Amino acid sequence: MRELLYRINGDTARAVQLPISGGSLEVPCYFASISSLKTNLYPIEYLKLLVKIGAPHILISAYDIVHTSRKNASAMLRLLKRAIKGGSRIMLDSGNYESYWRKDRKWTSKSYERVLNSTPHHLAMIYDNYDLMRGITKNIAGIEKETERQRKLASGGVVVPIIHASPAKLIKVTKEIANRLRPLLLAIPERELGEGVIERVVTLVRIRRELNKLGTYIPIHLLGTGNPQSLLLFSVFGADTFDGLEWCQTTVDPNNATLLHFHQRELLGKKLDLGISDGLTYQAATLLHNLTFFESWMNTVRKSLIDDDVVPLLEKYFDGGFLDNLRKQVKKVL
Repeated sequence: MRELLYRINGDTARAVQLPISGGSLEVPCYFASISSLKTNLYPIEYLKLLVKIGAPHILISAYDIVHTSRKNASAMLRLLKRAIKGGSRIMLDSGNYESYWRKDRKWTSKSYERVLNSTPHHLAMIYDNYDLMRGITKNIAGIEKETERQRKLASGGVVVPIIHASPAKLIKVTKEIANRLRPLLLAIPERELGEGVIERVVTLVRIRRELNKLGTYIPIHLLGTGNPQSLLLFSVFGADTFDGLEWCQTTVDPNNATLLHFHQRELLGKKLDLGISDGLTYQAATLLHNLTFFESWMNTVRKSLIDDDVVPLLEKYFDGGFLDNLRKQVKKVL
């Protein structure tokens, strides 16, 4: 396994910190996502909690800032300013996730751009177009055009291109975009890497190998990745930053880094030391438990990568048969 990992990541010095306005971003890291979809609370309530506890990485949707009351929108902007002042790293999402599931065709690139400069952030995703997935030349041109336009509009934040492509074309499109734009970070939806987790790891390895041939390390952000075991695997095999809603949708079992239903925290069978006073609601206590875990988990993953000691971590959290199969499949593409 060590030999394979060296062949994947050894071509180009792997990033440890990404330069952003006002400092840097340690990688790999997990952005706790906030969304009005498939969650229990309003976005402003999640943001209040994240800012109050000083969460290191926060992703928020431009759509949710616009589609709330003026009072809440103003409060959210103040909270984001406070978060940045406190050292949090903020990623702004274009809102396509929310507009897609709400079937809101009025939300466009122009809608996003109107709030881009008024929303405090360090990194901003481009407005991505799912309709371009079937092509190559047109897809590349569309991603490049949107990224360059947003770079002109953005006020100091890092613009992050999002790659959409069919599985057969994903690697080629990703490499071409990286070569043309040389972004500080580029994003790929995890689901577009393949069906099963092994296929997704193998696709990620192939992308990382191609990007490393460019001579400059191009970090990868995986959209919609918040399962702890996936965070470990993808970090080891070439991805750098992630975002997901798991922190507010599920409960993490810290014993094996697996996920339970959000309302099953008591099944963990022990009192959680959250470092805070008693009297919290179930919701708040569970969210704090999850956030505490994710921060510690990513610190552990990061340290294992820096120390070149990830194999023991993989062997601790994954079945030997799974790792053997993963090794065989990865070896085929190297």
